[in-house]
Amino acid sequence: MKWFEKLRASIPVLDNEIYLNVALNNLLPDPVRQAVYDLLSRASLGDNDKKVWAEEITGVRLAIAKLIDADPSGVAFTQNTTEGLNILAQGLDLQPGENVVVTDQEHPNNLYPWLNQKTKGVEVRIVKAVDYRLPVDLVCSHIDQNTRAVAISSVQFCSGFRVDLKELARRCHQVEVPVLVDGIQSLGTLGLMAEAWDVDAVACGGHKGLLGPAGAGFLFCRRNLLKSLINPCPGMSPMLAVDKGEDWRIKILDPADARRLEGGTHNFPGIYGLGAAIDLLLNSGVESIEQRVLSLTKRLNQGLRELGFQVISPPEDQELSNITVLRVPEPADLVRYLSAAGIRVSLMDAGVVRFSLHAYTLESELDYVLETMKDYGKIN
Repeated sequence: MKWFEKLRASIPVLDNEIYLNVALNNLLPDPVRQAVYDLLSRASLGDNDKKVWAEEITGVRLAIAKLIDADPSGVAFTQNTTEGLNILAQGLDLQPGENVVVTDQEHPNNLYPWLNQKTKGVEVRIVKAVDYRLPVDLVCSHIDQNTRAVAISSVQFCSGFRVDLKELARRCHQVEVPVLVDGIQSLGTLGLMAEAWDVDAVACGGHKGLLGPAGAGFLFCRRNLLKSLINPCPGMSPMLAVDKGEDWRIKILDPADARRLEGGTHNFPGIYGLGAAIDLLLNSGVESIEQRVLSLTKRLNQGLRELGFQVISPPEDQELSNITVLRVPEPADLVRYLSAAGIRVSLMDAGVVRFSLHAYTLESELDYVLETMKDYGKIN
Protein backbone atom coordinates (compact mmCIF):
# COMPACT_ATOMS: atom_id res chain seq x y z
CA MET A 1 0.00 0.00 0.00
CA LYS A 2 1.37 3.42 -0.99
CA TRP A 3 1.82 6.12 1.64
CA PHE A 4 -1.13 8.21 0.42
CA GLU A 5 -3.32 5.11 0.37
CA LYS A 6 -2.44 4.53 4.04
CA LEU A 7 -3.38 8.12 4.79
CA ARG A 8 -6.64 7.66 2.92
CA ALA A 9 -7.39 4.40 4.74
CA SER A 10 -7.30 6.29 8.04
CA ILE A 11 -10.40 8.23 6.88
CA PRO A 12 -12.97 5.53 5.99
CA VAL A 13 -15.72 7.99 5.04
CA LEU A 14 -13.70 8.79 1.90
CA ASP A 15 -15.11 5.56 0.47
CA ASN A 16 -18.54 7.22 0.43
CA GLU A 17 -17.87 10.56 -1.24
CA ILE A 18 -15.29 12.63 -3.06
CA TYR A 19 -14.25 15.20 -0.48
CA LEU A 20 -12.81 18.36 -2.06
CA ASN A 21 -13.59 20.67 0.84
CA VAL A 22 -10.58 20.52 3.15
CA ALA A 23 -10.08 24.29 2.90
CA LEU A 24 -13.33 24.63 4.86
CA ASN A 25 -12.91 21.74 7.28
CA ASN A 26 -11.27 18.33 7.36
CA LEU A 27 -12.58 14.86 7.82
CA LEU A 28 -11.16 13.37 11.02
CA PRO A 29 -8.73 10.45 10.63
CA ASP A 30 -9.28 7.45 12.91
CA PRO A 31 -5.98 7.88 14.83
CA VAL A 32 -6.95 11.49 15.62
CA ARG A 33 -10.37 10.49 16.90
CA GLN A 34 -8.76 7.70 18.91
CA ALA A 35 -6.24 10.06 20.53
CA VAL A 36 -9.03 12.36 21.69
CA TYR A 37 -11.10 9.42 22.91
CA ASP A 38 -8.16 7.91 24.80
CA LEU A 39 -7.49 11.10 26.74
CA LEU A 40 -11.16 11.56 27.61
CA SER A 41 -11.28 7.92 28.72
CA ARG A 42 -8.31 8.53 30.99
CA ALA A 43 -10.05 11.54 32.49
CA SER A 44 -13.22 9.54 33.10
CA LEU A 45 -11.17 7.04 35.12
CA GLY A 46 -9.58 9.74 37.27
CA ASP A 47 -6.33 10.14 35.32
CA ASN A 48 -6.74 13.91 35.00
CA ASP A 49 -3.56 15.47 36.36
CA LYS A 50 -3.04 18.59 34.25
CA LYS A 51 0.67 18.70 35.11
CA VAL A 52 1.11 15.22 33.63
CA TRP A 53 -0.88 16.17 30.56
CA ALA A 54 1.19 19.35 30.13
CA GLU A 55 4.37 17.30 30.16
CA GLU A 56 2.95 14.84 27.64
CA ILE A 57 2.02 17.51 25.10
CA THR A 58 5.67 18.53 24.91
CA GLY A 59 5.86 15.90 22.19
CA VAL A 60 3.17 17.71 20.21
CA ARG A 61 5.15 20.95 20.50
CA LEU A 62 8.19 19.15 19.11
CA ALA A 63 6.13 17.67 16.26
CA ILE A 64 4.80 21.11 15.29
CA ALA A 65 8.35 22.46 15.28
CA LYS A 66 9.48 19.61 13.03
CA LEU A 67 6.56 20.15 10.67
CA ILE A 68 7.41 23.80 10.06
CA ASP A 69 11.22 23.65 10.54
CA ALA A 70 11.15 25.75 13.70
CA ASP A 71 12.60 26.03 17.19
CA PRO A 72 10.15 24.30 19.57
CA SER A 73 10.74 26.99 22.21
CA GLY A 74 8.95 29.39 19.86
CA VAL A 75 5.75 27.31 19.72
CA ALA A 76 2.73 28.30 21.82
CA PHE A 77 -0.55 26.41 21.82
CA THR A 78 -3.65 28.40 20.86
CA GLN A 79 -7.30 27.68 20.18
CA ASN A 80 -7.11 28.61 16.51
CA THR A 81 -5.52 30.86 13.89
CA THR A 82 -7.48 33.89 15.10
CA GLU A 83 -6.10 33.70 18.61
CA GLY A 84 -2.55 33.48 17.31
CA LEU A 85 -3.02 36.49 15.03
CA ASN A 86 -4.59 38.52 17.83
CA ILE A 87 -1.64 37.72 20.11
CA LEU A 88 0.63 39.15 17.40
CA ALA A 89 -1.53 42.20 16.68
CA GLN A 90 -1.80 43.15 20.34
CA GLY A 91 1.64 41.94 21.36
CA LEU A 92 3.44 44.22 18.89
CA ASP A 93 2.22 47.18 20.95
CA LEU A 94 1.60 49.25 17.82
CA GLN A 95 1.62 53.04 18.23
CA PRO A 96 -0.28 55.88 16.48
CA GLY A 97 1.33 56.74 13.15
CA GLU A 98 2.74 53.24 12.62
CA ASN A 99 1.30 50.97 9.95
CA VAL A 100 0.73 47.32 9.11
CA VAL A 101 0.46 45.96 5.57
CA VAL A 102 -2.27 43.41 4.78
CA THR A 103 -4.01 42.41 1.54
CA ASP A 104 -7.54 42.59 0.18
CA GLN A 105 -7.54 38.81 -0.28
CA GLU A 106 -7.21 37.93 3.40
CA HIS A 107 -9.68 35.86 5.36
CA PRO A 108 -11.53 38.01 7.93
CA ASN A 109 -9.52 36.27 10.66
CA ASN A 110 -6.40 37.95 9.29
CA LEU A 111 -8.14 41.29 8.89
CA TYR A 112 -10.04 41.87 12.13
CA PRO A 113 -6.99 41.73 14.46
CA TRP A 114 -5.24 44.40 12.39
CA LEU A 115 -8.26 46.57 11.60
CA ASN A 116 -8.94 46.57 15.33
CA GLN A 117 -5.64 48.42 15.78
CA LYS A 118 -7.06 51.41 13.92
CA THR A 119 -8.78 52.39 17.17
CA LYS A 120 -5.27 53.13 18.48
CA GLY A 121 -4.39 55.36 15.52
CA VAL A 122 -2.53 52.62 13.62
CA GLU A 123 -2.74 52.73 9.82
CA VAL A 124 -3.72 49.51 8.04
CA ARG A 125 -2.49 49.50 4.45
CA ILE A 126 -4.45 47.29 2.05
CA VAL A 127 -2.62 45.73 -0.88
CA LYS A 128 -5.08 45.24 -3.74
CA ALA A 129 -4.42 42.03 -5.68
CA VAL A 130 -4.05 42.10 -9.46
CA ASP A 131 -6.02 39.28 -11.09
CA TYR A 132 -6.13 37.60 -7.68
CA ARG A 133 -2.32 37.56 -7.55
CA LEU A 134 -0.09 39.12 -4.89
CA PRO A 135 3.44 39.41 -6.29
CA VAL A 136 6.18 40.25 -3.79
CA ASP A 137 6.92 43.56 -5.56
CA LEU A 138 3.31 44.64 -5.14
CA VAL A 139 3.24 43.81 -1.42
CA CYS A 140 6.59 45.47 -0.73
CA SER A 141 5.56 48.66 -2.55
CA HIS A 142 3.28 49.44 0.43
CA ILE A 143 6.10 49.36 2.99
CA ASP A 144 7.69 52.54 4.33
CA GLN A 145 9.74 53.63 7.34
CA ASN A 146 6.68 53.42 9.62
CA THR A 147 5.71 49.85 8.71
CA ARG A 148 5.82 47.51 11.71
CA ALA A 149 4.74 44.27 10.02
CA VAL A 150 3.42 42.57 6.90
CA ALA A 151 0.55 40.19 7.75
CA ILE A 152 -0.32 37.76 4.97
CA SER A 153 -1.76 34.29 4.34
CA SER A 154 0.60 31.69 2.92
CA VAL A 155 -2.27 30.60 0.64
CA GLN A 156 -5.27 32.80 -0.08
CA PHE A 157 -8.53 31.13 0.87
CA CYS A 158 -10.55 32.85 -1.86
CA SER A 159 -8.29 32.06 -4.85
CA GLY A 160 -5.69 29.49 -3.85
CA PHE A 161 -2.83 31.87 -4.69
CA ARG A 162 0.39 30.75 -2.96
CA VAL A 163 2.58 33.59 -1.73
CA ASP A 164 6.35 33.39 -2.19
CA LEU A 165 7.06 33.63 1.54
CA LYS A 166 10.80 33.09 1.24
CA GLU A 167 11.28 36.00 -1.14
CA LEU A 168 8.80 38.18 0.74
CA ALA A 169 10.67 37.62 4.00
CA ARG A 170 14.00 38.34 2.33
CA ARG A 171 12.75 41.63 0.95
CA CYS A 172 11.00 42.67 4.16
CA HIS A 173 14.02 41.92 6.32
CA GLN A 174 16.13 44.25 4.21
CA VAL A 175 14.10 47.04 5.79
CA GLU A 176 13.68 45.27 9.16
CA VAL A 177 9.97 44.51 8.78
CA PRO A 178 8.72 41.17 10.16
CA VAL A 179 6.52 38.83 8.10
CA LEU A 180 3.57 37.37 10.04
CA VAL A 181 1.82 34.44 8.36
CA ASP A 182 -1.66 32.98 8.54
CA GLY A 183 -0.79 29.38 7.69
CA ILE A 184 -4.17 27.67 7.94
CA GLN A 185 -4.63 27.16 4.17
CA SER A 186 -1.20 25.69 3.48
CA LEU A 187 0.01 23.67 6.45
CA GLY A 188 -0.66 19.97 6.07
CA THR A 189 -0.81 20.13 2.28
CA LEU A 190 2.24 22.30 1.52
CA GLY A 191 5.58 22.73 3.22
CA LEU A 192 6.49 25.84 5.19
CA MET A 193 10.09 26.24 6.39
CA ALA A 194 9.81 28.95 9.02
CA GLU A 195 13.50 29.12 9.98
CA ALA A 196 14.97 28.50 6.53
CA TRP A 197 12.68 31.08 4.95
CA ASP A 198 13.15 33.58 7.81
CA VAL A 199 9.41 33.81 8.44
CA ASP A 200 8.94 35.65 11.73
CA ALA A 201 5.64 34.18 12.89
CA VAL A 202 3.11 31.54 11.83
CA ALA A 203 -0.41 31.27 13.27
CA CYS A 204 -2.44 28.18 12.44
CA GLY A 205 -5.45 26.20 13.58
CA GLY A 206 -5.14 22.43 13.77
CA HIS A 207 -8.03 21.57 11.46
CA LYS A 208 -8.23 21.77 7.65
CA GLY A 209 -5.00 20.57 6.02
CA LEU A 210 -3.43 19.53 9.31
CA LEU A 211 -6.31 17.02 9.74
CA GLY A 212 -6.66 17.71 13.47
CA PRO A 213 -9.75 18.56 15.53
CA ALA A 214 -11.10 22.10 15.64
CA GLY A 215 -10.26 24.19 18.68
CA ALA A 216 -6.54 23.43 18.94
CA GLY A 217 -3.80 25.29 17.08
CA PHE A 218 -0.50 27.04 17.56
CA LEU A 219 1.50 30.21 17.16
CA PHE A 220 5.17 30.10 16.25
CA CYS A 221 7.40 33.15 16.74
CA ARG A 222 11.08 33.48 15.92
CA ARG A 223 13.27 34.37 18.85
CA ASN A 224 13.84 38.08 18.16
CA LEU A 225 10.15 38.78 17.58
CA LEU A 226 9.09 36.66 20.54
CA LYS A 227 11.37 38.49 22.95
CA SER A 228 9.87 41.82 21.91
CA LEU A 229 6.19 40.80 22.19
CA ILE A 230 4.20 41.94 25.20
CA ASN A 231 1.77 39.46 26.77
CA PRO A 232 -1.68 40.66 25.62
CA CYS A 233 -3.65 38.15 27.74
CA PRO A 234 -1.40 36.76 30.49
CA GLY A 235 -2.57 33.82 32.54
CA MET A 236 -1.27 30.83 34.45
CA SER A 237 1.91 29.75 32.64
CA PRO A 238 5.18 28.04 33.65
CA MET A 239 6.99 31.05 32.19
CA LEU A 240 5.20 33.63 34.35
CA ALA A 241 5.28 34.38 38.05
CA VAL A 242 4.06 37.12 40.40
CA ASP A 243 6.74 39.38 41.83
CA LYS A 244 5.37 40.14 45.31
CA GLY A 245 7.74 42.99 46.10
CA GLU A 246 6.57 46.46 47.07
CA ASP A 247 5.00 46.91 43.63
CA TRP A 248 3.34 43.65 42.64
CA ARG A 249 3.89 42.84 38.97
CA ILE A 250 4.17 39.98 36.47
CA LYS A 251 7.64 38.50 36.18
CA ILE A 252 8.53 36.84 32.85
CA LEU A 253 10.92 33.99 33.58
CA ASP A 254 12.06 33.57 29.96
CA PRO A 255 10.98 36.10 27.29
CA ALA A 256 12.23 33.74 24.55
CA ASP A 257 9.94 30.87 25.58
CA ALA A 258 6.59 31.01 23.77
CA ARG A 259 4.82 29.29 26.65
CA ARG A 260 4.64 32.72 28.29
CA LEU A 261 1.99 33.57 25.67
CA GLU A 262 -0.22 30.71 26.84
CA GLY A 263 -2.62 31.10 29.73
CA GLY A 264 -5.00 28.90 31.65
CA THR A 265 -5.98 25.31 30.93
CA HIS A 266 -5.18 23.97 27.48
CA ASN A 267 -7.63 22.18 25.22
CA PHE A 268 -5.84 18.93 26.05
CA PRO A 269 -8.13 16.61 24.03
CA GLY A 270 -7.71 18.83 20.98
CA ILE A 271 -3.93 19.03 21.37
CA TYR A 272 -3.64 15.25 21.76
CA GLY A 273 -5.68 14.90 18.57
CA LEU A 274 -3.52 17.48 16.82
CA GLY A 275 -0.43 15.52 17.79
CA ALA A 276 -1.85 12.35 16.26
CA ALA A 277 -2.72 14.25 13.07
CA ILE A 278 0.75 15.74 12.70
CA ASP A 279 2.28 12.32 13.27
CA LEU A 280 0.23 11.07 10.30
CA LEU A 281 1.57 13.89 8.13
CA LEU A 282 5.18 13.49 9.24
CA ASN A 283 5.01 9.75 8.61
CA SER A 284 3.69 10.44 5.12
CA GLY A 285 6.45 13.00 4.49
CA VAL A 286 5.91 16.72 4.06
CA GLU A 287 7.73 16.85 0.72
CA SER A 288 5.83 13.84 -0.62
CA ILE A 289 2.52 15.39 0.41
CA GLU A 290 3.34 18.70 -1.27
CA GLN A 291 4.49 17.08 -4.51
CA ARG A 292 1.36 14.99 -4.73
CA VAL A 293 -0.99 17.84 -3.79
CA LEU A 294 0.49 20.17 -6.40
CA SER A 295 0.35 17.46 -9.05
CA LEU A 296 -3.30 16.77 -8.30
CA THR A 297 -4.20 20.46 -8.23
CA LYS A 298 -2.50 21.02 -11.58
CA ARG A 299 -4.49 18.13 -13.05
CA LEU A 300 -7.76 19.63 -11.79
CA ASN A 301 -6.86 23.23 -12.65
CA GLN A 302 -5.86 22.43 -16.23
CA GLY A 303 -8.78 20.06 -16.76
CA LEU A 304 -11.32 22.68 -15.76
CA ARG A 305 -9.69 25.27 -18.02
CA GLU A 306 -9.77 22.85 -20.94
CA LEU A 307 -13.50 22.38 -20.33
CA GLY A 308 -13.95 26.15 -20.71
CA PHE A 309 -14.63 27.09 -17.09
CA GLN A 310 -13.40 30.39 -15.68
CA VAL A 311 -10.71 29.38 -13.19
CA ILE A 312 -9.54 32.33 -11.10
CA SER A 313 -6.80 30.36 -9.36
CA PRO A 314 -3.34 30.83 -10.85
CA PRO A 315 -2.14 28.48 -13.62
CA GLU A 316 1.55 28.99 -12.79
CA ASP A 317 3.15 26.07 -10.95
CA GLN A 318 4.94 28.25 -8.38
CA GLU A 319 1.64 29.88 -7.38
CA LEU A 320 -0.50 26.74 -7.15
CA SER A 321 -1.76 25.34 -3.86
CA ASN A 322 -4.36 22.70 -3.00
CA ILE A 323 -7.19 25.11 -3.88
CA THR A 324 -8.89 25.67 -7.24
CA VAL A 325 -11.61 28.30 -7.52
CA LEU A 326 -14.22 28.72 -10.29
CA ARG A 327 -16.48 31.56 -11.25
CA VAL A 328 -19.74 30.33 -12.77
CA PRO A 329 -23.07 32.06 -13.47
CA GLU A 330 -25.02 30.00 -10.91
CA PRO A 331 -22.56 28.86 -8.23
CA ALA A 332 -25.21 27.49 -5.84
CA ASP A 333 -26.65 25.41 -8.66
CA LEU A 334 -23.22 23.93 -9.42
CA VAL A 335 -22.64 23.03 -5.75
CA ARG A 336 -26.01 21.24 -5.64
CA TYR A 337 -25.20 19.40 -8.88
CA LEU A 338 -21.84 18.23 -7.57
CA SER A 339 -23.34 17.22 -4.23
CA ALA A 340 -25.91 15.04 -6.02
CA ALA A 341 -22.97 13.38 -7.78
CA GLY A 342 -21.23 12.63 -4.49
CA ILE A 343 -18.70 15.48 -4.69
CA ARG A 344 -18.39 17.94 -1.81
CA VAL A 345 -17.04 21.46 -2.48
CA SER A 346 -17.54 24.97 -1.04
CA LEU A 347 -19.89 27.74 -2.09
CA MET A 348 -18.01 30.91 -1.15
CA ASP A 349 -19.53 34.20 -0.04
CA ALA A 350 -17.85 35.89 -2.99
CA GLY A 351 -20.06 33.89 -5.34
CA VAL A 352 -17.43 31.41 -6.45
CA VAL A 353 -17.03 27.65 -6.06
CA ARG A 354 -13.93 26.29 -4.33
CA PHE A 355 -12.40 22.86 -4.77
CA SER A 356 -9.75 21.93 -2.18
CA LEU A 357 -8.01 18.60 -2.01
CA HIS A 358 -5.46 16.69 0.07
CA ALA A 359 -2.83 14.08 -0.68
CA TYR A 360 -5.37 11.28 -0.15
CA THR A 361 -7.39 12.43 -3.17
CA LEU A 362 -7.12 9.93 -6.04
CA GLU A 363 -6.46 10.68 -9.70
CA SER A 364 -9.51 8.59 -10.59
CA GLU A 365 -11.63 10.84 -8.37
CA LEU A 366 -10.44 13.93 -10.23
CA ASP A 367 -11.22 12.22 -13.53
CA TYR A 368 -14.77 11.65 -12.27
CA VAL A 369 -15.00 15.28 -11.12
CA LEU A 370 -13.91 16.52 -14.55
CA GLU A 371 -16.37 14.22 -16.30
CA THR A 372 -19.14 15.50 -14.01
CA MET A 373 -18.15 19.09 -14.74
CA LYS A 374 -18.20 18.31 -18.46
CA ASP A 375 -21.75 17.04 -18.16
CA TYR A 376 -22.72 20.13 -16.15
CA GLY A 377 -21.28 22.36 -18.86
CA LYS A 378 -23.40 20.65 -21.49
CA ILE A 379 -26.65 21.49 -19.68
CA ASN A 380 -25.75 25.06 -18.65
